[in-house]
Amino acid sequence: MDHLTFVVVLLFYVHTYLAEKMKPIRLFAFNLYKFNSDLNKRYYFSIMPKRKNDDYIEDSDEAAGETSTDKDNKDTNMEPSGSNQKTREPKSNKKKAIQREREDDDRGENGDGEAYFKLSEKKRVTVRKFKNMILIDFREFFTNSDGDSNPTKKGIALQPEQWNKLKEFISDIDEEIENLK
Repeated sequence: MDHLTFVVVLLFYVHTYLAEKMKPIRLFAFNLYKFNSDLNKRYYFSIMPKRKNDDYIEDSDEAAGETSTDKDNKDTNMEPSGSNQKTREPKSNKKKAIQREREDDDRGENGDGEAYFKLSEKKRVTVRKFKNMILIDFREFFTNSDGDSNPTKKGIALQPEQWNKLKEFISDIDEEIENLK
């Protein structure tokens, strides 16, 4: 029996003895629940905090099926190069998107090749395809210290059926706006 196994077994017996004599105690040094699942059900042990439920939806992109891990995987696509300079493909696409944005202020194409239309300085509509679903994404953007525009959580993504229904109500919405003036 090696030293680590001896220490774990000794702690297990000490804990069992103390648990019978005293109230349950919290162990921070060892996760003994791996050795005895029945003991884990009866007493407190240090356990890593649970991650968010995969069904948790933060924004409309996640409602369409994209999870935060999908977003992280998109950002980590790097091509290895033989030189000391590391190049990222999305970075060059962002530069092209910024150039296109400067050429035409009201419409353009983002780094993923998706068409967008500016509603104001911070808001725009993007037409995108995600997991074979076409989405019309109304979203607020912010500019980071590098001058790149990044989306915020504030926004909504409409499916084409919802978009067509909204277009049917445009004249009624305009009338209501005029009535309120």
